[in-house]
Amino acid sequence: MRRTSAWLGWTLCLCASLAVCAQDYTEDDEMILELIREDGTEPETGAEPAAEFLRCNKAAWRMPGQYLVMLRQGTHDSQVQRTIRRLQAKAARRGYLVEILQTYSGALHGFLVKMSSDVLHLAVKLPHVHYIEEDSSIFAQSAPWNLQRLLQPHGFISENGTYKPPSKSEVAKIRASFSRQCILFPASISLGLEYIRATLQAHPVEAVVVLLPFVGGFSRSLNAACRDMVANGAVVIAAAGNYRDDACLFSPASEPEVITVGAVNSADQLMSQGAGGTNFGRCVDLFAPGDDIVSASSDCSTCFTSRSGTSQAAAHAAGIQTPNTKKKTRQNKATNSINFLSLSETHRLTTPNLVAWLMILILPHTHTQHPYGELLCRSVWSERSGVASTDKAISRCRQGEEMMGCSSYAPDGVRVGETISVSNGRMECVAYNGQAGKGVFAVARCCVIGGLRCQVHPSPEPGKDAQCVDPQHHLTGCTSRSTAELLTDSRPHHGHRNHCAVKDGVTSHAVCCHAPSLECNLLENVSTDKDQVEVSCPSGWTLTDCSAISQSSAVLGPVAKGNSCHVRSATGATRAAGIAVCCRVRPSEQHATTPH
Repeated sequence: MRRTSAWLGWTLCLCASLAVCAQDYTEDDEMILELIREDGTEPETGAEPAAEFLRCNKAAWRMPGQYLVMLRQGTHDSQVQRTIRRLQAKAARRGYLVEILQTYSGALHGFLVKMSSDVLHLAVKLPHVHYIEEDSSIFAQSAPWNLQRLLQPHGFISENGTYKPPSKSEVAKIRASFSRQCILFPASISLGLEYIRATLQAHPVEAVVVLLPFVGGFSRSLNAACRDMVANGAVVIAAAGNYRDDACLFSPASEPEVITVGAVNSADQLMSQGAGGTNFGRCVDLFAPGDDIVSASSDCSTCFTSRSGTSQAAAHAAGIQTPNTKKKTRQNKATNSINFLSLSETHRLTTPNLVAWLMILILPHTHTQHPYGELLCRSVWSERSGVASTDKAISRCRQGEEMMGCSSYAPDGVRVGETISVSNGRMECVAYNGQAGKGVFAVARCCVIGGLRCQVHPSPEPGKDAQCVDPQHHLTGCTSRSTAELLTDSRPHHGHRNHCAVKDGVTSHAVCCHAPSLECNLLENVSTDKDQVEVSCPSGWTLTDCSAISQSSAVLGPVAKGNSCHVRSATGATRAAGIAVCCRVRPSEQHATTPH
């Protein structure tokens, strides 16, 4: 089938089923769980565990009596109907009726059912059932400086304030429909995603942008459906939410494969709405205009109104996104312009300080520069680990990204380091909590550029250096894990032997990467009179790894902020050192600054 050389923008204003852990249950929830326990927990086949029962973490959003029954991954479509018939038979024997509202056989395999909560203890033990989510509502996050903010860095605003397109060759269309308060149901979101999936299979396009301008409580099924869309080539952009809370508590904002967008005002500061405001945290990828946005009104064909919210911000990000890959959205942003002082220390660290703007380079025809010639990297924070000495945290890159660095961070400095493991062909950055530590974060440095390929090489044994084997590969990052209570970080070295130097009892992983014309260098800064140090990559270079060294004390961990490496000692000791690995794709004309 001929592929259409265009791109497609989809907007869904629908609903999702939502889920949380059993420990959040009320007394009514405990009664349901007791019914399940009284009937026994072994499934009929004796080979599968009982399915999980999940409920929304927002009690007011729940819809008792309506449930999404999701089957295990890889289950054949025919099992959906068999499971339905088995549930109907079991319920009928006990005097209950069940009404099947919808079946799903695309991104999700399962069905939406209306039934008494008394039947749940039967449903969770059916063969092939993975989990059951109680239905609940989701909401659109909506409540002409916006175009000016997106275009101003490149002078595309005329004297009278109107928008002047830089060219006629690149036009993005967004199909958007916002009601004053969108409150629908999970069947709608599932059907909407299945419709998009089926349409794309019947009429393939080169690139797809799916806009999800709504949030609900954390939902495993909604996140899975979004993940499936990304796996099938779509770019999914979601609103972060307007609850002035951690975006990781909501869906689809919490799905790592989704580009989650928070909202800022005309001063590039966090949007505020009375007691609410934009969500934040590690699940947010960037911010965009979302306060007092002029929009069309349904009152008449020429009416307009003003709206605010992360729905508006997500729509702006979707408009910026062009029919290529996720990497351009990451390039289209200004850094370190937002004041995060109102956030907690953890959220100040993990929330990206990035504001989207439209990047279109208009150069003389004889000197056109491709916009993807720059290495683009971001820091991906894990959730905080538990406090046991055996607890760990894991951070992963998105599909299409390569991990060029991995580090760990402990708010109290008690950590034993990090390693890189490979699972299903993808690298994982794994951080380890220390003895009596209060938890640790894993921080992956995830990057994209054409032709980038990375490998990881471990130390042959503790105390031995890890090094790059292939001379065509560049050392872009080092990890360290210590058997002692106090971590001594490994030290990257370039030159004739790209390696990570370690001390006794320390193991390391060398991250070694190759891309056409890639080059890397080290920058180091040592502070002798204070416990903090910063080292930054120069213009044109990109930070791929941030390492911390302290001679007399543990460090909290290196923190990459934009293109800078920040290091702080845990106890205020001096002699903290920061080491940055800076990489770039060598320009055709060697005129850029070289780190030294």
